[in-house]
Amino acid sequence: RYRARRMIRGWTYSKEKSAFSKLGRGLSNDYGFVYAIRIEVAQGFTLLKIGATRNPSARFSLFNKRTATLFCVSPAHTNFWENEEILHKAFSKYRVPARPGKGVQAEFFNLSMPYFLEHLPSLNYST
Repeated sequence: RYRARRMIRGWTYSKEKSAFSKLGRGLSNDYGFVYAIRIEVAQGFTLLKIGATRNPSARFSLFNKRTATLFCVSPAHTNFWENEEILHKAFSKYRVPARPGKGVQAEFFNLSMPYFLEHLPSLNYST
């Protein structure tokens, strides 16, 4: 069975969304996570979705196994919404613009997971 691994700055990553099934259990609703997911949007073309959630397991269950191929999650903290905004600003030049008639796609970025991790800004994880 594939196990989640710890990465830079306390983040956890896995190719299996099931590796996050217990993440966040027992925490109050004040806590959450920021995450990045590599999603294949067309054959051979991937985008990174950067978001925030209180429940990574439930959030990741929305992504189908064929399209979501790598999951990366921060440590639990209370200022997860603020950290999501910091990440969106830090990678804003890679943000995918909205498609006409499809609404804003503010959480999709044209960058790789290795680039994201290498350029991850320092974040404060309040507890």
